[in-house]
Amino acid sequence: MLSAVSMQIQVIQDALKSGASTLTLLDRNIEINPNSGIFVTLNPAGKGYGGRSKLPDNLKQLFRPVAMSKPNNELIAEVLLYSDGFKNANILARKLVALFNLSRELLTTQQHYDWGLRALKTVLKGCGNLLRNAKANKSTEISSKYESQLVVQAARINTLSKLTFGDSKRFDGLLQDIFPGIDLRDIEYENLRQALHEIYKEHHLLINDMQVEISFVIFLSKILRIIRFVKLWNYMNNFDNVWVW
Repeated sequence: MLSAVSMQIQVIQDALKSGASTLTLLDRNIEINPNSGIFVTLNPAGKGYGGRSKLPDNLKQLFRPVAMSKPNNELIAEVLLYSDGFKNANILARKLVALFNLSRELLTTQQHYDWGLRALKTVLKGCGNLLRNAKANKSTEISSKYESQLVVQAARINTLSKLTFGDSKRFDGLLQDIFPGIDLRDIEYENLRQALHEIYKEHHLLINDMQVEISFVIFLSKILRIIRFVKLWNYMNNFDNVWVW
């Protein structure tokens, strides 16, 4: 598939180099924008990146490699936390990145685990949402300890539902070591708790508090995904001729 694509890319690149205003692609005459360009970004093929394949040589030779530096996760986290209104963003960013690094090293290896920048940004977005909600509902000034509490809660909300039972215990242990003195408060949804208890009784099952708490985490993580989708949908609806798949 990629080898076939390389033939079409070469046609486009030749037209750009020659300064042509049109090109013939798949038996169609197409106008070309002289300011256009083609770039390839991909995750490396190998362990930890399932389903990735290397670029074929005939496609690789059409492009020149560009050196990429490893992102500074701590600086990125600090800037995002500051932009969301956290006053102790430098300390919280350092602790949050340390949490992710230790989780990668100490927790078990699972195919669906992600301790990279994508997962870190998801937690950071959750921190911002929690802080905005707290400011809307709290009349008093938010202390540094309360900010740490929000970061811990966001980390648990966006992570616990993905972990195995044993790793969830280890993750909570890491949180207590990195954020000493911060309570690991469980998320409370009394209406959902009552509904779960009724279902347990209906099926003649013993109530398992751990399953109930995990249900809260999964429920909130799904809600956050829906909120992000709705925001994206509303943003895209501001433009004409946009297809959403």
